[in-house]
Amino acid sequence: MNKARAFFLACTPQPIRMCAAAAKISTQPGSAVELYDAVDPVKGNKLIGKVTGLGHVTIMEHAVFNIAFEDVSMMFEQFLIDHRIAAYTIKSRRYVDYSFKGALTPKMRYKTISGHSESAQQQYEKLTYELFEAYRQLKDLGIPAEDARYVLPYSLRSQIYCTMNARELKQLIHHCLYGHGRPYLEFRAIGKQLQNMADYQLPPYFTEDMGVDISTDRKEKKLKDLFNEVDEAFTQREEPRDMPQVELFESTEDGSKSVAAAAFMNSTGCSFGSAFEAMDDYELVDKTLGIICSEPRARELEQFTASFRLGNMSLPCLTHLARHRLHSPIIPAFADMIKRPTGLVPYTIRDNPAAEKIYDQCFEKSYALYKDLEAEGIMKEDLAYLMLCGNTVDVQTTMNGRELFHFFKLRRCNRAQWEIRDYANALWEALMVEDNHLFRYAGPDCVTKGKCPEGAMSCGEPLTQ
Repeated sequence: MNKARAFFLACTPQPIRMCAAAAKISTQPGSAVELYDAVDPVKGNKLIGKVTGLGHVTIMEHAVFNIAFEDVSMMFEQFLIDHRIAAYTIKSRRYVDYSFKGALTPKMRYKTISGHSESAQQQYEKLTYELFEAYRQLKDLGIPAEDARYVLPYSLRSQIYCTMNARELKQLIHHCLYGHGRPYLEFRAIGKQLQNMADYQLPPYFTEDMGVDISTDRKEKKLKDLFNEVDEAFTQREEPRDMPQVELFESTEDGSKSVAAAAFMNSTGCSFGSAFEAMDDYELVDKTLGIICSEPRARELEQFTASFRLGNMSLPCLTHLARHRLHSPIIPAFADMIKRPTGLVPYTIRDNPAAEKIYDQCFEKSYALYKDLEAEGIMKEDLAYLMLCGNTVDVQTTMNGRELFHFFKLRRCNRAQWEIRDYANALWEALMVEDNHLFRYAGPDCVTKGKCPEGAMSCGEPLTQ
């Protein structure tokens, strides 16, 4: 396997002292600075172990690590950003030419016998070479990099900066080594690198209580056993389509009134019943919403929630969605993603016959190899690396109103990537049917503020709604 690497670039100075001081501040006399200065490193380590052993692990959030990930696959990237309490900056695949970036080659292990298949790995490497050649051909035909990338493998090498506190980092390491990331050799290797570096900074926090996590496997097995009894007609996934599918299946009833009533309660101190009754005046509701939505700290919007399904979403688009931290996405496990002989076709490729032919051939080759290796008995966790960026998944999530407004601000902009913009516009239209009083205020800055923040990169075409 080509080596994926993780590096600590920086971390909180004296993390043991910082976390130990946090352990002392709630129960011992003295100022914050005095307690910090008084920490003895050896005693501090013992105190950390004692306090975290009692379940008070929030003290570990005061130690922060800046991490660089190099040559990890897009699969690991998606696994990583599923850890919500962290900051990520990822090399763009919309603007950067990936012609010679290469892909990570997994060991192709057998399901039923030990060892791996050298032949399968060679076939995989040959396929990835052909996929990158197709990517270059598409770019030569004038296809933008952001669309040409749909033929690239999900093992495409990614470069990432990540900032994460110690508590979340321990969770990441745990999931890599013992949780749902364990079946993937790449994830396990990265988890071990992270554990070794982290344990040097904060021993023994990163090696204590790292027991095997069997709960995830147990849950998945129980669910699979249960759902195997369900009629197959209900478990068939729809074929990918050119346009995204958006299904809004639940949202806050009387959402505008709930948001406005929250502001009324906060300002007057009245009861919720009185506030909600006062909001029977829709002119008052509209004026209240206008004020709330014009301010950056619109906490009242969090009283609104919406749950929705985004169908046939490509894997690059999934990255755009997952980067939004404050929502609850349910995404299929990599090994359970359905590999298909076709994928989502970008507009620029669909309108170019020569490009579309290259595109279709990529998916046909990838699917054929997938089926061959599946028949050979290769583990499904290794077959997952045969997913192409244009392959699709269905995602379900829940966002509150404040995150929805943020989502629409970024993703309805004309400069947003076209696929996530299509989803955002379709979701906004569905929400407008449910609550046009509230969501008529949602959109990019050209809508909400009357000006574009993009400067020289502005599209010059303000959105109308």
